[in-house]
This record gives sequence, C-alpha cells and structure tokens, in this order.
Amino acid sequence: MMWLLLLVQLSATSQPYVLHVEVLDVFDSERKCMKKVTKIPKKEIPKNINMGCVQLPSVKKAKNL
Repeated sequence: MMWLLLLVQLSATSQPYVLHVEVLDVFDSERKCMKKVTKIPKKEIPKNINMGCVQLPSVKKAKNL
C-alpha cells in the first residue's frame, strides 16, 4: 500500500479552513512514513501547520519508492 506524508496549512481564524495541502513524500509503509514525521523537530513547525501520514489503500505498489 502507498502512504503519503501530507502537510496541511490551516487559516489562523476562529473557524479554520484549509489554505494549502502538499504531498511532502511517498512511502511504501506506515512505519517509514511515521519515522520521517518523528524526525521533524516540532518546534520548527508553525502552529497552523499539520503533518501526517495518509494511507491510499487502492494503490498496491508505486514505482520509484
């Protein structure tokens, strides 16, 4: 299965909405994706940025992983 490491930027309002979404990387396992997330220092991530791993179950294998 394919895993995407996503960055989601939210607005800084009382009712947040999505400003920007970007695929930072692609992985062939959740473990590899989470390992990358935990390497990023939390103090370097702005408060309105969220990052996480999202599974694409319909994709069994991707080239160049």
